[in-house]
Amino acid sequence: MYSSKPATVLVSQPPLAEFGLPYLPLMWGILKTQWEHYGLEPEQIDWLAPINEVAIEAAPLLRPYGDTPIDVLVLSCYIWNWKLQCAIAREVKSRYPHCLVIAGGPEVDYKDPKFFQKNPYIDMISVKDAEITLTNIFNKVIQHGSSRELTEAKSVMFADIPGLYLPNPKGDFHICTGPAEVPTEFLYSPYLEQSADYESKIAAAGQGIVALWETNRGCPYKCSYCDWGSNTMSKIRQFPMERIEAEIEWFGKQKVSFLFSTDANFGMLPRDPEIAELVIRSHQKTGFPLSFTYSNSKNTPGRSVGIAKRLIESGLLSFHLLSIQHTSPEVLAATNRSNISVKKQRDIVRELMQDGITTYGQLILGIPGDKVNLWKACLTDMMEWGIHSRYWVNPYNLLPNAPAAEPEFIEKWKIETVKRYVLINHGARPCGPIDSSIEHPALIVQTKTFSRQDWVEMQLYTSFIQCFHCCAVSQFISIYLRFTHNITYAQFYEDLFENFFTRAPLAQALYQAIRDCYQTYLDRDDAVAFMDVGQLPQLEFQLEPSRWLFVQICLQIDGFFDALNGYLMERYPQIANLEDLIHYQKNLMILPSYDRSKGKTFIAHCDWITYFADASKRLSYEDAAMPEPGPTPNAVIVVSDRSWSDNGLHYAFDWEDKTGVRRWIQWIDAMVLGRNARTKNNFQKLRMIKLCDTVVA
Repeated sequence: MYSSKPATVLVSQPPLAEFGLPYLPLMWGILKTQWEHYGLEPEQIDWLAPINEVAIEAAPLLRPYGDTPIDVLVLSCYIWNWKLQCAIAREVKSRYPHCLVIAGGPEVDYKDPKFFQKNPYIDMISVKDAEITLTNIFNKVIQHGSSRELTEAKSVMFADIPGLYLPNPKGDFHICTGPAEVPTEFLYSPYLEQSADYESKIAAAGQGIVALWETNRGCPYKCSYCDWGSNTMSKIRQFPMERIEAEIEWFGKQKVSFLFSTDANFGMLPRDPEIAELVIRSHQKTGFPLSFTYSNSKNTPGRSVGIAKRLIESGLLSFHLLSIQHTSPEVLAATNRSNISVKKQRDIVRELMQDGITTYGQLILGIPGDKVNLWKACLTDMMEWGIHSRYWVNPYNLLPNAPAAEPEFIEKWKIETVKRYVLINHGARPCGPIDSSIEHPALIVQTKTFSRQDWVEMQLYTSFIQCFHCCAVSQFISIYLRFTHNITYAQFYEDLFENFFTRAPLAQALYQAIRDCYQTYLDRDDAVAFMDVGQLPQLEFQLEPSRWLFVQICLQIDGFFDALNGYLMERYPQIANLEDLIHYQKNLMILPSYDRSKGKTFIAHCDWITYFADASKRLSYEDAAMPEPGPTPNAVIVVSDRSWSDNGLHYAFDWEDKTGVRRWIQWIDAMVLGRNARTKNNFQKLRMIKLCDTVVA
């Protein structure tokens, strides 16, 4: 027997607002679609419009529902919305005490025995895939009718539904109802089934919109840091190709701008290149999506590279990301991660390099088992592999349901964490206090293999490398010393870090400022790892330390390079061409003083243009040592760049109409934010006029 009126269900899934783009509410669509096809009485659920926005408080998000009673509240919880979800649940419970509140998602710490004591406004936790579990709950709600008894006796009423954690009336560790029943068939697309609602949301957005997209579920790996919806160490369940094709056609027709794959390892399956081609075809036919973002497979290099090439050729992707995490087998073993061999990694980089494709390396700082020397070697290993652009370094976020959060793992590695604000984006955040409504992740800052001060040291060295090498302040210098004089990247940068960056007066002040930033970040709950550019008070955002360092070097470019030149010439007096290269490297850096309508010229006494064109085809010294560049006494280098362009990204050097601080701010927006790459930060359109050529002319 069913209740006389439908039960009202509200799904709350505040999205990641970091990039300022609206997301289509996928979880709401998944649950509603499952219910409509498999629920006992589909019309007995009244689906309220989902909460799909972020706010500092719950009240504004609940205002649109007025006095409508809410019988079931479903919370899809991630680190960025956990505090807000708790506030929403608390407010709904205060209005409707017998509303059934169900929490799921990676941020719900079901392993904490005091979870329900800490969060009394949550009635139960749903783990793993939610469709079947929630449908069974909805069936019980409409069959029973009385929400009072359901909530007051939930430990008994829902004990027969697997996949739940329920509060234990005895006060002991909460009740687990057994392994969740997960779907093995995915016949119905939420986007197609709920198309009318999604279309109205797209129209209301009036701008670019993000669609999360699944083509499979599951992950066979067991990396200790990962919690892929609690689906790690599980068999991959594939969605039907007919559904995938129909969804891609829908994305194009609805002009979905940004397609974000939630697959754990896109490129792992033999059919994934075909799926990528379908996305490309939609882009070519309709212009949409504008971009396609995914987590690539780590152990199918050939397939992953092929996919990346095609997506970059089509303009849907601008770089290939190698998910390396660390280069030390010792550290990777400690976190249950294994990569393909170094040889295969280098072969991938070589193939991408030959096609002119930018390659990023994704790393994790703070893996248990790491040490300062191993971390430094990890960064310079990337250079030896031929990766010289962005090193995308993430802090180790201890996710509550990841294997690393198990008490045994924490005890084994003596893990200590702090909760801190983290923003992994284009390198800046708005000035002002941090948003208190956002839950901060727990970062590993100490283990038995590294101390808190070691953690600060690793962060500091990372900022140094990201600025000097990735932003191309000294990249050409290091490549020359490696390829022609067999001075390894590790030797060069360790010496520069220890003896120049920490001691030369001008550089030492910058070093200390960054150290203080990370030390404060470690010590204070309200601190951020971003820095103000004091010389530019009108700048409305702070920069992460490596970009702040780059700006500081550019603000005092002459003094900095005078100091660097003096140090390197004293350190390597036997290298005759080094001083000319330092001068060349300095003049390649694109500064606000550059006027694209005029270009610039400077003198070089060696043919560095040819030298580095040859070097760009090599990975390392082992490919064959390079001879010194040819002499070109008093040759004139002519620069004619008007913009930077890199695998589909483009930005004009359009600051010539600005003056003073405004010119610097425009330059920062164009040159400092976003990706790091030599092709962005150094001039590319160069030609040489030798002295004899000038005489003939």
